[in-house]
Amino acid sequence: MDVPEDIRKDRKTLTVERIERESNLELRRAMIECYDMARHLMDAKAGVLSHDHAGILYRKRQGEDETLCMVRVPPTMKAASEAMA
Repeated sequence: MDVPEDIRKDRKTLTVERIERESNLELRRAMIECYDMARHLMDAKAGVLSHDHAGILYRKRQGEDETLCMVRVPPTMKAASEAMA
């Protein structure tokens, strides 16, 4: 994947707006990885799909081609099995 030089050199040039304007799905995924998916979902104001004792499920639609989801769990959880439903 050919990531633009300015992003490779300085990730501070990457913004939610720039990510959301990107039409190339593969490049947009790479940009989100560089930005950090959790940070991207928070900064892009992803919607809360569900919230319970196990954590919060966030969802962000990325155009018509994909949806990003993430579960934030309490910091006391130490294993993936604790976070599973």
